[in-house]
Amino acid sequence: MTTKARIRQAAESGATELDLSGLGLTELPPELWELSALTKLDLSWNRLTSLPPEIGNLTRLTELYLQENHLTSLPPEVWRLPRLVKLDIGGNPLPELPPELWQKTDWEALGLSRLNL
Repeated sequence: MTTKARIRQAAESGATELDLSGLGLTELPPELWELSALTKLDLSWNRLTSLPPEIGNLTRLTELYLQENHLTSLPPEVWRLPRLVKLDIGGNPLPELPPELWQKTDWEALGLSRLNL
């Protein structure tokens, strides 16, 4: 199933979870940011180099998995997601971790392994 088909299916069913891991994605389709019911989004094991600020539209996200991509930065909107309590950014070439990461105090799980800091 294609990425857009997965997103369309999630939209039609009102899905709260979406797995787009391991698809070799280099960018994310704009339709993704319309899935306001999502609480869990798995974008791990792709080829993403950045995330757009539209990630902030997914205000119900509690879990975000970004490990093993090519991310060199994260938009500030990630840190503003009000319900985010599980985040994995391990295995990305992030040069540093933003201070906002440490200002959040309600993390349940935080994956930071294999970072080249």
